[in-house]
Amino acid sequence: MRHMTNDEIRLDIAGLTERLRQIRIEKGLPPDPLPLPQIVDLPLAGALIERLKSFKPIAVKYAAILAEERLTWVDVSKLEHYARYARILGYSKGLFGGFYASGVRMMFNLMEHVNRAIDEGKTEDFSTRTAVWRAHIALSLIKSDGLSSDMWDEYGSRLSEGHRAAEAEMKRLITDDDAFQAACDEAMTQLPTKEEEDLYE
Repeated sequence: MRHMTNDEIRLDIAGLTERLRQIRIEKGLPPDPLPLPQIVDLPLAGALIERLKSFKPIAVKYAAILAEERLTWVDVSKLEHYARYARILGYSKGLFGGFYASGVRMMFNLMEHVNRAIDEGKTEDFSTRTAVWRAHIALSLIKSDGLSSDMWDEYGSRLSEGHRAAEAEMKRLITDDDAFQAACDEAMTQLPTKEEEDLYE
């Protein structure tokens, strides 16, 4: 089997990129996606991550089941609050919140993919090897910890007034359920609609 040259690979990527641009145009979208808006402040991002920490053991157990080449149907409706938190977190300022949210969404998509295979009786054709690989990537994003770096970028030193105020607000949102819920509800009013999400990267 002949390997592609670097020039052939570059041409192939350029062709695929142009094809994706044409598909977007046909759907009435801009040819190139817009940058994802960062509209969720870091104190709320930190509180969302704190709530999502209880999703980690679920994701780890699910990945372990897949690693044993077993497919299990999961009632994702019972985990819907995690999906909502991840959606809000995906629009947070900085890089880490977006990475973390991507990991949660990847695991949800994988669960739904497995559920469909089970529902449609297509488990014999299902690649558990690919599923384990996807789960591994999702877990690597969920397990990472970079919020402190985002906080530094946004507010500077931990000794700065802005940083201290942000940490205090984060602690308030973590410990006060009503304040957390109100902040989430307010953030949801600012997020793009699900229909508008195709506009962004």
